[in-house]
Amino acid sequence: MNARLKARLGSDQGFTLIELLVVIIILGILLAIAVPSYLSFKDRANKSAAQANVRAVLPDIESYNADNTVGNTSNDPDDTSHGGTDSTHSDSGYTGMTASELKSNYDQAFPSSVFVNPSDTGFPTATGLTGVTPSATNYCVISTNGSWYAWKLGPGGTINVSTDPTKVCT
Repeated sequence: MNARLKARLGSDQGFTLIELLVVIIILGILLAIAVPSYLSFKDRANKSAAQANVRAVLPDIESYNADNTVGNTSNDPDDTSHGGTDSTHSDSGYTGMTASELKSNYDQAFPSSVFVNPSDTGFPTATGLTGVTPSATNYCVISTNGSWYAWKLGPGGTINVSTDPTKVCT
């Protein structure tokens, strides 16, 4: 057995051109199967991550709404005594809500790819994407991940996803 192995290693024999071509064709077929599968997996992961980011910030948004009601000055995040900009405390609901305010007052781990106000720093400027400025009763939270946009319009809305930015918050 060792003698045959030494004889084979010591000879000038190698692979034929046909053998090499067969191996290259097999590798090409495997790549043709694997690459689309990988890209599909990555796309689904981006879609799920965008949805998860929206889901993760909903408690922060609802906490903001609960604290930001007429007459509630003890927890009002806009109150000047708490570092906010509202000295009248007349705002209510989701009015004045921004991602930076939610991060500083409610959730230090607030995702940087989530936006609740078109005035948020880094708000995606894709064609047609304008968002909804939060009002007393309405908001639109948007998350971007890869080419996916996930959003929820208002407290009674559902989480939607699309790769088309013109459909966001509509």
